[in-house]
Amino acid sequence: MRRAALPQKDGIRRLRCAAWDGFSAVAIARDPGEHLIIHDELALAVPLIDMAGSSVAIDGARLACANGHIGTHCVVPAGASLLGRWPNATDYLIVKFAADFSERFGEDGIGPPLRNLAPSSGVDDAVHRLSLLLRDELENGGARGRLYREALAIALAAAITRDPRETPALAPSIARRMRPALDFMHDNLERDIGIAALAGCVRLSPRQFTRQFRAALGVAPHQYLLDQRIARAKQLLSHGDQPMAVIAERCGFGTLSHFSRTFRARTGATPARFRAEA
Repeated sequence: MRRAALPQKDGIRRLRCAAWDGFSAVAIARDPGEHLIIHDELALAVPLIDMAGSSVAIDGARLACANGHIGTHCVVPAGASLLGRWPNATDYLIVKFAADFSERFGEDGIGPPLRNLAPSSGVDDAVHRLSLLLRDELENGGARGRLYREALAIALAAAITRDPRETPALAPSIARRMRPALDFMHDNLERDIGIAALAGCVRLSPRQFTRQFRAALGVAPHQYLLDQRIARAKQLLSHGDQPMAVIAERCGFGTLSHFSRTFRARTGATPARFRAEA
């Protein structure tokens, strides 16, 4: 995880930010007042608390749904100026999509390319829930891993470009098509696997892969990968006496504390207790 450079500005009370592969996230709290912001990349702004009475204009045009209520969001194209007026203190998340991410996202040709998005606002519970998950990942220092973050970014990009009439059909053989990606996961559980690598295994774009994987297996790629890591951890804990730190590393967990916390959340027991009772 790279810490994104963002200059300190008047009215910002706290700031958490991180840049990953092709996108970044910034959680900001601002004092009441009027603020002019120009984003250098396509940005998605999502209120994290209810900010009723707020208003947002992009390039001078006021957005109808950008009123600060929970569940609303606004899309700000690169280079556009955003003028926000907040009667109270604000708390919101900004997700920026870099040009290379936008290009990769548009490769499958489904929906408008990100670079072509116009200024807009809307009400979407999925966008809000995904934003909260990304905010949590930001606060946790990226502990859940690259695949999880990329899945969230792709899901957010899909949500803001989604055509509600879109109902893609899946071929009956789609589950079999996922086999190379599943094998790649199983053979590389210790690695920080990204969506692009998995999509490349089955010759799909990242967006197509994420959607078809969930349709075929009923879970998102990062959830499936986590299940496999926990399964391997159980196997290693049950057979042999490798140190916990070694097992954590072999199963792809960044730290021993992350391994212990995740293992307990998934199984109801700490790794040490599981080993003792195995």
